[in-house]
Amino acid sequence: MDCQLGEKGPLNTALSKVENNGSYVNPIQNPRTNPTIMAFTTVAGLSGIAITLALILMITSSTEIIRRSYFEVFWYTHHLFVIFFAGLVIHGIGLEWHPFTLTSSPEEDHFSIHVRRMGDWTDSLFKVCGGDQMEFQEAWKLPSIAVDGPFGTASEDVFLYETAVLVGAGIGVTPFASILKSVWYKYTHSDPDLKLKKIYFYWLCRETSAFEWFADLLQSLESQMLERGNSDFLSYNIYLTGWDENQATHFAMHHETQTDVITGLKQKTLYGRPNWENEFKNIATNHPSSNVGVFLCGPQALAKTLNKMSIAHSSADPRGVHFIFNKENF
Repeated sequence: MDCQLGEKGPLNTALSKVENNGSYVNPIQNPRTNPTIMAFTTVAGLSGIAITLALILMITSSTEIIRRSYFEVFWYTHHLFVIFFAGLVIHGIGLEWHPFTLTSSPEEDHFSIHVRRMGDWTDSLFKVCGGDQMEFQEAWKLPSIAVDGPFGTASEDVFLYETAVLVGAGIGVTPFASILKSVWYKYTHSDPDLKLKKIYFYWLCRETSAFEWFADLLQSLESQMLERGNSDFLSYNIYLTGWDENQATHFAMHHETQTDVITGLKQKTLYGRPNWENEFKNIATNHPSSNVGVFLCGPQALAKTLNKMSIAHSSADPRGVHFIFNKENF
């Protein structure tokens, strides 16, 4: 290891400076880590000791002299394979693969994801990436991230329709961030392959904090559409489904402002849940002879409602409006 690095030093220091790649995983992230403490106070360390001891006992009891003279020892020690495989599973439990949705578009020179803190794994990721610190984190201080993919989803079919309905619930809005960026890029550059002429976007969220990052994208799209005189291309409605009395008072006091008090958009935030019956009726009226793609990234209960609405409001006439429902599992 030291030869590879071209320098001398303790093993834990050397390991802490080795980059992750496809052939091995860096076991120590900090050169000041005490290997003994790591071995006896972490899940990986304790499980590693357990499977090593179990393997040593099974191997040594497999020698010919033990098998011939002390067969019972050989027999019983090989039942340690249960501990070995259980420890093997636990040992790498921290090395988890998690699927995330890209929030950047293919036209951008980078890719981005947005991760919501929900559970111990994402909370640990938040801390490792310096999210709990106020100052900006330089790239070299952040951990390396391995990526497998990207993989396609049902939302990609949005480009097959002239009219699309996009519905995101909570963090389920992330796939539509990428889609809206890509659609607007194609639209502003007059891409001849772009069939989309109208997008209806709905975002349902329980907490105002969830609006922070995505509202910036909508503000950018809103201002660009106004500049180009294409404000009808994207119709969006944002619904806040949870609020308290103090928030309600604050919203009421700022109701007459030109921009929304929560998102900063010209389109005001709506409170409660959409009346899907009315929404589908209006869309069907506005697009009487179109195939309308309905795309959802959200809970199963909402999926059932939208699927029911898509069927109910599709015309029996082949020349009429038809809603085609698509759901992305999140």
